[in-house]
Amino acid sequence: MSSWTDRVTNHALHTERNNLEQTFERIEQLDVDSVAVTEDLGRIRHVLRFVGRAIDAVDPELLTQAMLDGLHSRLAQLHAQLQQYEQSKSPAALTQANAQADLILDNVYQLPRLVLDDVVGVRESVTDMRRSMGQLVRHLREEADASAAEVKALRSATETLKTEIQNREVRLDNAVQRVQDTFAETQATRATEFQKLVQRLAGC
Repeated sequence: MSSWTDRVTNHALHTERNNLEQTFERIEQLDVDSVAVTEDLGRIRHVLRFVGRAIDAVDPELLTQAMLDGLHSRLAQLHAQLQQYEQSKSPAALTQANAQADLILDNVYQLPRLVLDDVVGVRESVTDMRRSMGQLVRHLREEADASAAEVKALRSATETLKTEIQNREVRLDNAVQRVQDTFAETQATRATEFQKLVQRLAGC
């Protein structure tokens, strides 16, 4: 193995790539409830794969130390911004990360003799899109299930309230009927007693 190959193989950018990939894999496990965030993450994933293929395909003898160092610096900055998003979940951090991805692409396009497999790239892009759509569908289903549960709970509460109102109406009707019956009985008793009193007075 030549010293030129060693310079590329042993460069710190490969360690940075591995660390960045691990951070991104953790981020992909987070719950995402925004289409914009999903698109931002998908774009970064696409850029990282493109960069990885570009670095692996370039001729080591055509790379300079400055090219390697510059790309390493850009990847480290992107890594820091993704770590910030992992901690804060702030969309602004992803916006900065995508801006850094633009600068990384500028560095990559300066590399000599890129040999990229376009078919593999398209397939990976489709896989990313399917993953993103799967996440969105899952969130939509969860929201639909939550809404259905809320509607069911509301219906149950409505039925309970309706039953309680009906029971109170029955109790009120019964109470009114008891008052009316008591009043009627009292009136009848008073009328009877009054009639007896009139008869006694008439006999005197």
